[in-house]
Amino acid sequence: MIKLFKNNQSALIVLIIVSLFLLSAVTLSFVSKKYTDPDYKKDWWVLSFENPKDKSLNFSIENHSTKNSFHYEISDGQNKLSEKDLIIENGGTKKIEVSADATNKKITISVTNGENKKEIYKNL
Repeated sequence: MIKLFKNNQSALIVLIIVSLFLLSAVTLSFVSKKYTDPDYKKDWWVLSFENPKDKSLNFSIENHSTKNSFHYEISDGQNKLSEKDLIIENGGTKKIEVSADATNKKITISVTNGENKKEIYKNL
């Protein structure tokens, strides 16, 4: 096989370029898959309403952090309507169904994990 490439230098160059391209493509594929994983060396969490357009106060917390202890409070600006402590494992999502009577039109949901605090609001 080497004798074949000694006679044809351009075929050898093409073979080397194709081999390097395939090696690069495979390497980049593995690196890309690792860094697009939401739990690989990441520390973030998300707070969102299940349906932001309706009057429901149901919300969810998606955890991709090293902390798994959360505390939420629901208030209408004047009164605390509800509060609870939650455990959400890394990579997990917890959906919270809320059945609170609000006397005010603006509802605030505050969630903390001990270090960070996030809030979402809904006008009813």
